[in-house]
Amino acid sequence: MTPRSRPALAALLAFAMLPGCTRSPDAAPSAAAAPRAETGGPHAPAQQVLDAMSRFRAARAFEARMRLEGARPQESRLAYVAPDRYRLQLPMGTQVVIGDTLYLQAGDRSERLPLPRGLLAQWRDPLQLQAGEQLQVEDLGADPIDGQPAHLYRVIHPDPARPPMRLWVDADGRPRRVEQRGRDDGGADYRLQIDYGRFDDPALRIDAP
Repeated sequence: MTPRSRPALAALLAFAMLPGCTRSPDAAPSAAAAPRAETGGPHAPAQQVLDAMSRFRAARAFEARMRLEGARPQESRLAYVAPDRYRLQLPMGTQVVIGDTLYLQAGDRSERLPLPRGLLAQWRDPLQLQAGEQLQVEDLGADPIDGQPAHLYRVIHPDPARPPMRLWVDADGRPRRVEQRGRDDGGADYRLQIDYGRFDDPALRIDAP
């Protein structure tokens, strides 16, 4: 790795950890590892949220726009195309990940670097629930986004170290926006907002540079 490529790789690794992963990023969760809703019934708030996450994981493509406010503000964009292609527009430039290979762009240089398997898979599962964990959800009612119908939920993660999350689910039952507020490792307050779109868009392509 060249000295010029190190800042871009560091930015990628920092971006990879933004969803707050609490376990090793081996792969996206399988259907067999599904968490449980705290209350029963298909219309219970927790079940609605779990269903939205299931639809999200099943998406063949999507885009995510991220805005981080706090001590280290950042704006980034991620695109995903199944099964394992990601394009990240970071402050350090645009990077492409295919499988376990990073096509690292740094200035006028390009490198191919190995990455840990599934490093970015957590971006397909914002809740990061373990198998069998129970989810607590508060239904906050209708709350449109940009004039489009959406339903807002407050999600309390079973891990007390993770702050509550606000989740907007669109009319198709998919996550439209996620918002989380908390404190970073340095004790500074932060606000993270992720907006999702272009679900299953066949025009969304990610090719190796």
